[in-house]
This record gives sequence, structure tokens and C-alpha cells, in this order.
Amino acid sequence: MKTNIHCLKRPNPQGGTLSSASLICPGKRDAVKSVRIGLMAAIAMTLLLAPSAARAETSLTVGNARGYPGTTAAVAVYLAPGSNIVVSQFDVSFNTGKVGPAGAAMAPRGAGQRVKSREVAPGVRRVLAYSVNPALPRATNAVRAVATLPFALAAGEYVGSGPLTPANGILVQRDGTALTGVTLNSGAIFAQPVFLQADGTASFFLPSQPGTNYWVQASTDLLQWMNLSTNRATSDFLEASDSNGRDFDYRFYRAVPQP
Repeated sequence: MKTNIHCLKRPNPQGGTLSSASLICPGKRDAVKSVRIGLMAAIAMTLLLAPSAARAETSLTVGNARGYPGTTAAVAVYLAPGSNIVVSQFDVSFNTGKVGPAGAAMAPRGAGQRVKSREVAPGVRRVLAYSVNPALPRATNAVRAVATLPFALAAGEYVGSGPLTPANGILVQRDGTALTGVTLNSGAIFAQPVFLQADGTASFFLPSQPGTNYWVQASTDLLQWMNLSTNRATSDFLEASDSNGRDFDYRFYRAVPQP
């Protein structure tokens, strides 16, 4: 019998760092130095020979986000590079059976921008982002967020939103000219199986067989399990909750079929 287990993990406020080290063989430092110089020269030649158009290519990308059925997820939209763009307008199409707009689009904090949006057709959201600060930073290859779009993942949607696809992109530069040849990249909202609600309740869903009764169980070590509830599945996924979810740094959940 196959049992699916999902885990609730509380965020760790302390981040980690990665470090790197170099290994040099005794007596071969000159060889290592020569290899290093040769490598740097090769990289410099590659950069000189690379077409300038490839380095300057602009893309507008709808990002990815995690969501839980019936809740709202914030999806960011990025420009890369976005230093010379002062106005951007684009449409984002979505599957109305899986996701829907959940409020006004938001501008990035401290970016000197304004964002407007509305639904121009079923499943199509139009976004206008523009600068109110003509002295925006001129970072040459910076990736810049231009808007954040709130979407509500449909209740009962246990996979995700499907593609959130940008189209009809219009980008205007500082000199008033339109930028052509922009690459548009889709994003998506992916359903996560465990979600910690604002009141500390852990909501989750598990794969199930319709018509089967289950013990929904929780554990902190995958060895000792305690029953939380008895549920009867009515679809391919079984929804449950744990009112004490916030009291644990880790807690695992599973659904065990009853005999």
C-alpha cells in the first residue's frame, strides 16, 4: 500500500551562506596561474565576439508562485533588462476554470511606478505600468519587477493555474520610442499541498480514492503517528486541517485507508 506524506515546515529566520575554496597543488602554482590567465583571456574573447543584440535582448516574464486552493497568490512580472523602459502595457491570459483575478495589480515598492489593470475579456487581464520618476536608475542589465498581480487559485484546484501567458506587449523607452523584438515568457501558480493559515491552522490535501474512509494522521518524526480525524474521500484528493499546526517546527501528514 502506497501512502503519501506531506510536510509542514515553519520558515527559518536564520539564513545560511555558501562558501567556496580553491585547491592548489604544491610546486604547480605557475601552471595554475597560466591556466587562470588563459581562462580569463578566453572569457574576454567570448564576450568581445558575442553579438551585442543578444546581450541587449529584452524580455517580459510572468513569474511563478505557489498557492493553495481557495487562496490568493501574488505573481510578479519582470523586465530584463528594464533600465530604459518607462511605460509597459501587456495582457495576461489565464484559465478562468483554474484561477481568477483577486484585486488590483500592485506596483513594486520604492520603484517610482504606478500600475493599473482591468479584465478586458474573460480570462484576459490588461496591465499598464508607468514611471512617475524620470530619474529611474539606469542599471544596464538589471532585472526589474514592474508589477505584482494577485490571482486566486480556484477552490478544489490541486494542480495549479496552468499557464499565465503575456501577450500584446508594448514597451516605451525614455526617448518615447517603442521597443521591438521583446521576448514574452509565461509563468504559473503551482498548488502546494500544505498551507499555514493566518490563524495558525495548517490546511492540507492528500491523494485519495473516492468513497474510501481514511484516518488522517500527523507525526513529527515519521515514527509515531497520531489520528487527527476520520474523513471520507469524495474525490481524488482529500482535504483536512490541523488546528495545532503552528505549534510545530515540522509536522508530517498522511491519510491511511481504513479496513
